[in-house]
This record gives sequence, C-alpha cells and structure tokens, in this order.
Amino acid sequence: MSVAAQIETYWLEPESPDRYASAVARCSDFTMLGLAADDDCGRRSAEDLLTASGRPVLAWPAQRPSRVSLDRVFVAWDQSAAAARAVFGALPLLKRAGEVSVVAVETDEGPCVSNPAGRLCAYLAGHNIPARPRTLLAEGRGVGGVLADAALEWGATLVVMGAYGRPRARELLLGRTTRRMLSDPRLPLLLAH
Repeated sequence: MSVAAQIETYWLEPESPDRYASAVARCSDFTMLGLAADDDCGRRSAEDLLTASGRPVLAWPAQRPSRVSLDRVFVAWDQSAAAARAVFGALPLLKRAGEVSVVAVETDEGPCVSNPAGRLCAYLAGHNIPARPRTLLAEGRGVGGVLADAALEWGATLVVMGAYGRPRARELLLGRTTRRMLSDPRLPLLLAH
C-alpha cells in the first residue's frame, strides 16, 4: 500500500497551543506526531492537535520502526462520538487491514447498548471489513491499561480509538484512558476527538 504524504517539520511551543499545526492539520487526512514515553510536551501537542484541529492524529511511538503495518488493527470501542469519528476516519485503513479486532471494555457503568463490540463489527461488515468482537472486563483496572495490555497481547500493529470522549472540559477530564495511552505509547495510535 502506498500513501501520498506531505512532510512539514517545525518546532512546537511547549507551553501554548500551536495554531499553525492545527491549521495545517485541518487540511490533512491525519497528522502524524512522534511521541516518546513520558514526553509531556509531545502528549500536550497531541492533545492540542486532537481538540483544536478536528482531524485524527496518528501518535507514533519514538521507539517503533518507521514502517506502518496494517496487519492487525485493534479498535478500542467505548461507544462515544469520539470513537465513532476515529473509526470513520480509519475506514480506508481498516479496509486494507489483515485482521481487525473490535474491543469493548466493560466497566461498572455497563454498556449503553448490549454487545457494543458486536454492533460495531456489524457496521464494519457493511463496509466489507470483517472484524472480530471482544469484550474485556476492567475488574477494577484502568481502561487504558486493559486496552494497552490487550493490544500488545494480541500483537496489534495499530490501535484506533476515540480521545477525550466524555462531555466535560478537557482540563477536568484529560481522559484517563487517552492520557494513559499517550503517556506510554507502545503502539501506533490513530486518535480522533
């Protein structure tokens, strides 16, 4: 698979949202951002791009090889609008994926609808994307940790997920799951807000 790309390099200001990066991102399918573990500046830049650009961000772990693989795409599904936007933005990639696994994590809140992973798999089947549904139990663990561990255990090569999906101010939320995944990026993440 070949993808046309435009690469533009510039320095980000660590203490303020970067209006230039957001403006450029709005005219792109997604923006790729390299991210190291515990890189607070990089994580904040990814958060700013997610919330200000309206476009998906591909957060790429600094320690990963540069080749993008769609062998095993892991979709983290929490039924949020952000997760729906991430899946929609990833449809062209999902159509080319070797395998797709849709994973919902059951928490104490319970799902909004029954079998959420199965429902998304049915939607993807309508786009000729075969996907396998899975439901995992949080069992008191953070959802971000459950997802990260499951993706690594399955051998995922890309994780697709919504970011900051709950309707609260970003400063109050800074999504525990999103923050967890961005703070220790062990796999490439395609995120949408």
